[in-house]
Amino acid sequence: MKIEISKTHYKTLVKALFLANWVVNSCKEERPDDEFERLEQYILSQGKFFDLKNVDLDEKDGKYYHDREFEQKMLELIDEFMDVSFWDELTERLGERDFVRALGEKAIRTMSPIDRVTRFYEFAEPYEAEFAEHGIDNLVLRSDAKE
Repeated sequence: MKIEISKTHYKTLVKALFLANWVVNSCKEERPDDEFERLEQYILSQGKFFDLKNVDLDEKDGKYYHDREFEQKMLELIDEFMDVSFWDELTERLGERDFVRALGEKAIRTMSPIDRVTRFYEFAEPYEAEFAEHGIDNLVLRSDAKE
């Protein structure tokens, strides 16, 4: 099979592969998933056909590396995503905790999907509003908290 791709799409693919490889491997200290790395390296090796300028081949290890400017731009995108997902995840986890504490797993399992979502949101929404207005300023962890 052969895939034809424009320069614009190729450059977008390079960005997408950087982001995918980062998401999959950035937290792995040992044994990174080299499937993404291999694909990214292959696509970068084709850069000469697409006038790719922000990548260099390291002769020592035979790998292609993005320049600092490219990495900065990609890491800014990741930071934006992580900032939004932090608040979403915090809201969801706290809402879920309170939802389960208030109603119990058994009762939640018997709810219809729409009821479950509606009721869950009743617990998550106050956190969403609080974090939107105050961030973590009013968030306190208590050492005396009981389950």
